[in-house]
Amino acid sequence: MSVNTFRSKAHTVLLAAILALTFLSLSAVLSPAAYAQDTTPRDTRTWTDPNGGASFTFSTPDIFSSCSTRGDRIWTIGMRPTWRLQGYVRVRLPSSTGTFITETLINQTTDLDLLVIYPPVSEWQNNGSNREIHVDLAINVIDTTTGANVPWVGGDQVNAPGVLGPGQQDWDVFCSTPPTPNISIKKYTNGADADNPTAAGVPLIAPGAPVTWTYRLTNNGPVDIPFADISVTDNIAGVNPVFSAVISGDLKGDGNGLLQPNEVWEYVATGVAVNLSNPPAGLVLNTNACQQGVVGAPGRNAYTNIGTVTIPNRSATDPSSYCNPEASVSVAKTAVTSYTRTYTWEIAKSVSPAVVNLFEGQNANVGYTVQVTRSAPIDSGWQVSGVISVTNTGASAVQLNSVSDSISGVGSVTVTCPANSVPGSLGAGVTLVCTYSSALPDGTARTNTATATFNTSSTATGTAAVTFGEPSTIVNGSVNVQDVYNGGAPETIGTAITGNSTIPYTRNVVCGSDLTYVNGVATYPRLNTATIVETNQSANASMTVNCYRPSVGKTVDPDFTRRFTWQILKTVNPSQINLLDGQSTTATYTVTLTKSDPIDENFRVFGNITITNPHPTASLGLTGVTDRLGNGLGA
Repeated sequence: MSVNTFRSKAHTVLLAAILALTFLSLSAVLSPAAYAQDTTPRDTRTWTDPNGGASFTFSTPDIFSSCSTRGDRIWTIGMRPTWRLQGYVRVRLPSSTGTFITETLINQTTDLDLLVIYPPVSEWQNNGSNREIHVDLAINVIDTTTGANVPWVGGDQVNAPGVLGPGQQDWDVFCSTPPTPNISIKKYTNGADADNPTAAGVPLIAPGAPVTWTYRLTNNGPVDIPFADISVTDNIAGVNPVFSAVISGDLKGDGNGLLQPNEVWEYVATGVAVNLSNPPAGLVLNTNACQQGVVGAPGRNAYTNIGTVTIPNRSATDPSSYCNPEASVSVAKTAVTSYTRTYTWEIAKSVSPAVVNLFEGQNANVGYTVQVTRSAPIDSGWQVSGVISVTNTGASAVQLNSVSDSISGVGSVTVTCPANSVPGSLGAGVTLVCTYSSALPDGTARTNTATATFNTSSTATGTAAVTFGEPSTIVNGSVNVQDVYNGGAPETIGTAITGNSTIPYTRNVVCGSDLTYVNGVATYPRLNTATIVETNQSANASMTVNCYRPSVGKTVDPDFTRRFTWQILKTVNPSQINLLDGQSTTATYTVTLTKSDPIDENFRVFGNITITNPHPTASLGLTGVTDRLGNGLGA
């Protein structure tokens, strides 16, 4: 063995394999008995604190022969809070004192727990009769409060205080006949082996559900296999196994990063189950499989992938499979019927009396009768509509190809489903709701059958009875009647009439003094129209009112006396004539009459009073006749 002194300068870490193992957590401080390497010769030293404090232990392998080991651990127990470990660990060929296969620098204030990895035995130094590898180490224990090495009290290292190492030098590992490594793999899908996709026990995984693949590696050979030498892959792109756990052996928890003989490690990959009825492009499936061990059962597509473990110069494979659960679809439907029931009506109207004769100032009630008659109903517009519910009752999605509907005696009817749903994928537990509607020729009871086709050629059906009860729509089942009298505002005379009905009512007519009487007669008509509001059917009843005003006529023949007085005066000119006999002359006489102003007296009036009754049938009852002069005197 060569002696190597401690060097404090920094060194480059060359051990890529060690870096690859950073995912492995270093174990906590353990007693030496916890390490597998205790079965090999070790150099373990313990220094006891003379002041009664905790002891300090350092352990490394010693020189030993092993054809299978690929690494060993060194550790310390009992670091003080003020101590620091500083130094190196080097792996080299015995003949290369200055060339290191790996070098690990030590600089820490916590206990050391270091796995030292060896190269494959085939790379050890070939001495002819054996192969050999050396590990050099020199680690100072420094008191950080003083900067000096810790002086040991007791032990066999008193001449090299604070420097750790087997004889402050190295340990050697050698073997005479390097063995050949071997490894096997067993793959599981969701915990099932499932090598044969047609056998019982192949897991049934719904599309979209999680899938966990586990790959169990067993070291079947006599040689340790380092973690860095192990590659686990899958033949399906996107399935990437990673280390998960130690299943058996001396436990990977020992931190040695070695799959030792008979140890079992587990790798895991996860994914999502695909729809094997409608697989992604390029995915190669096992057809006519998924029979669960039942010979002759209908086969379905199975997903099979192959796990491979590879170590230098050797590999192993193992397949595992899964199936989608068998598709199961249910179809349920409703059948809601409807039809229209229509009633027709007739309306008639009469009035009594149709002619009314009244004296002026009289009034009378006129009776009207409206008769409405409902005919037997006429049914039409038979129709059925409803929903078709297609439910995937299985555990995996199905490819829904079509949804159809048929009515007995009618044939196929149109089904309307949500856009882009058919054809399409129907997930497990998902219900697709479609609708349909169809006219029917009559109200005969029928059967309505809906059919869903899915996957390749599977079908599911659901039925509903098409039966008719009460009409969904009633046209004019009841009516209202309004009446318009003499052009006035409509008045309701009947409401919610559901059958044959007679509606009597009266109107009052009056012969007023405001009418225009001609020759003692005023005539006016009264038009009365009744209408069914819902159908606008109407009927008229017209009556006539004759109003009679008795007439009084009279003649007037006045009589009175007019008297005059007269005066007479007579004169002659000349008043005296003297004549001789035989003479003649003319004398002029004048007679003057004077009439006085008239004197009227003895006034009287005479005449006839004529009373006329124009009424054609009624007598006019007279209780008396009076006449009065303008001066208030009664005649």
